Amino acid sequence: MKDEYKLTIRLRLNDERERRLAEYLKSFHESGFNSRNQFVIEAIAAFMDADKKERYLDDIRSIFREEMGKQLQGMQFHSTDNDSPENTKEREQEILEDLKLFE
Repeated sequence: MKDEYKLTIRLRLNDERERRLAEYLKSFHESGFNSRNQFVIEAIAAFMDADKKERYLDDIRSIFREEMGKQLQGMQFHSTDNDSPENTKEREQEILEDLKLFE
């Protein structure tokens, strides 16, 4: 068994995005990578790392929302302004809206 995996890619020049990629690869000597092969390996690895990071962030956001929800449940918030019940409900709603920013 060989210790390498070969991959051939085909870029469609009538597709704008793929055409730009082909042009970039043709002028590769300016990119700072040692080879096109190294560039492709780094690009795929970066894509995989970003995907993994996003999944971790989604998990962290979910845990944070769950735990904050547990902590806030049943808590009483007191104001020094002698707010009416309507204002208190509005503030609670604002807090919940602010927590949605973590989604």
